[in-house]
This record gives sequence, structure tokens and C-alpha cells, in this order.
Amino acid sequence: MPTLTLKNRKEELERIVSFIDWFSIGKNFSENYIFDLNLILDEICTNIIRHGEIMSEDSEIEISLETDENDCIIKVKDEGKEFNPVKYEPYDLNMKIEDRPVGNLGIVLVKAKCDEINYDRNDGRNILLMKKHLES
Repeated sequence: MPTLTLKNRKEELERIVSFIDWFSIGKNFSENYIFDLNLILDEICTNIIRHGEIMSEDSEIEISLETDENDCIIKVKDEGKEFNPVKYEPYDLNMKIEDRPVGNLGIVLVKAKCDEINYDRNDGRNILLMKKHLES
């Protein structure tokens, strides 16, 4: 499974694009599909860096990508405080802005772009496993 390891710094986020471009070679992903993968990973990793309360900038965020017959499988591991995005209920993106709850828009977007999301906490690490159906 191809893996990218980022340091806990926002300037590391730009490496995600190159990793996804490299991973996508020969997979016939559309530009929209690649955009969605970038959005998913940027939102998740940005939340980890901003809100994970990781003590060190040298702490690592590990991203793995693979495909099977039906899905692109995205795994993100981090050493931040326990946070399970699966338990957050998405709100309707068509709501008026003034009626929307504050925050969690990134989680709403990730949930909208993924077909399956699972969370686990193991050995002091958050493990987020997301699946996005492959294009037909």
C-alpha cells in the first residue's frame, strides 16, 4: 500500500497533491475523482494539524492509498487527541448559512465525498479508513 508520511505542519499539506497525482497514474481517474481525493485528504489532514492537539511539529500523519475491485481505500493515521468524525451527523449543505451550525464543514464535505468511513483508536493513534467507489 503506497504511503505518504507528513509532519504535523500545514506547509506539508501541499505534498498530498503530488502523492495523489503519482498514485493516480494508470488508474484512469477523472479530474473530478482526483479533486475529490485531494479534498478528502486535505480536509482530514488540515483538521488533524489544526485541532489534533499534537504536541510536536515532528509528529507524523500517515496517509495510505490503495484500490481494490470497487473502491479507492484511503487510510489516515495520526497521534492526535481522540477524535471520531464518524459520530458527527452531517447537516444539509443546502441550509441557509445563518442556519448552519458553526464548524465541522470539513467533516460534512468528507462524508459527502466518501461512500464509507470507519474510525478506530489503537495504541494512542486515530485510524480513519475511508472508501470512495471507483468510477465506472
